[in-house]
Amino acid sequence: MTEPFTPFDPAELLTSTEAIDAFMADAMQTADPAHIAAAREVVRRARQQVITPRRENDAADGRGPATPAPKSA
Repeated sequence: MTEPFTPFDPAELLTSTEAIDAFMADAMQTADPAHIAAAREVVRRARQQVITPRRENDAADGRGPATPAPKSA
């Protein structure tokens, strides 16, 4: 009988800038473009998972969404 596997997303573990920096440093050491690209995608998802709940919490607290950075001309 085979064991069922649970999906694993490393983005769920990247909850700080330090964790993201270490993750990307490890990826860069491989010098493998495909590995680095995959790591960047993981970091993108990690940042989205951290930013989206913050914006939802801000809206729930009455503080509204975060103010976007001004666009460069």
